Amino acid sequence: MGNLAPTHWVTGSSSILGCFTDWGNVTEEDLLNGNHSPLWNYLATKILAETAAWKFATAHPSLDLTTINPPFIYGPLHTDFPTPEKTRLGANGMIYALLSGALPPQLAPFYCDVRDVARAHVQSLKATQVGEQKRFLISGGAFTWKDAVGYLSVVRPELAARLPSAEGAKALPGPLVATDISPAESVLGMDERNYITWKKSVGDAVDSILLAEKEWGKKSL
Repeated sequence: MGNLAPTHWVTGSSSILGCFTDWGNVTEEDLLNGNHSPLWNYLATKILAETAAWKFATAHPSLDLTTINPPFIYGPLHTDFPTPEKTRLGANGMIYALLSGALPPQLAPFYCDVRDVARAHVQSLKATQVGEQKRFLISGGAFTWKDAVGYLSVVRPELAARLPSAEGAKALPGPLVATDISPAESVLGMDERNYITWKKSVGDAVDSILLAEKEWGKKSL
């Protein structure tokens, strides 16, 4: 086994980070003590899972592990897979909430389109940085739900009656943290100028969800 070439093992993680050297400060005891919100627990499981993966990779040098860390992932549903149920839209569920007249809670405003996440995984298979830790942050930038409502009301005027009012949207509490995506650019070729914009990501997600709605309607007949 020791003579085998490294095997690429790619894993995606939804941890929202500001710096790729920051692993977060969480333990299994923190996760199980019942003192945190479901969102905190979700993020904590991501940190613990990735930490365990790197520990395993360190103990098995024949593995060439890459982890991709995007923020919230939006974008079109894949047409080659069955239409997901309304409750299984992932982060796109917040975009569906917009179409249902509800303004989602303004969590971290950072995003990455699902197609860019897929591109990062494919590029990681081609990366030649074997023997070095390949842990990358990817992000297309940031937007707020107020931004999304304003944009959709202009480019999808036929949906205006379905969209919530953005008047009550809370402003972000302060300046946005800078996300260091430079390693993904230098190793994976993920040039920040080539990320899919939030407008295209949200618009394509909306179009995809509208098609899914038709399938949901057929099932209810």
